[in-house]
Amino acid sequence: MRAAVVEFNSNVKLIRKADSTFTRLRKAGGDATELDDLLRFQVVMAISALDLLVHRIVREDMIAIALGTRA
Repeated sequence: MRAAVVEFNSNVKLIRKADSTFTRLRKAGGDATELDDLLRFQVVMAISALDLLVHRIVREDMIAIALGTRA
């Protein structure tokens, strides 16, 4: 499970970088409608990161149950 959490945290850092990029571009006078794709990326990436985390945890637990190392 530790690898799944590390990957999730890495994805969250990427989302935060995109947010800081959006903020800098917006302060520099960027039009919000032109920056919509960056915001959309953040939402999609957040949902994807959470989905991946849950799938990895469930998969690891299913393997542990099949191997008999977890009840």
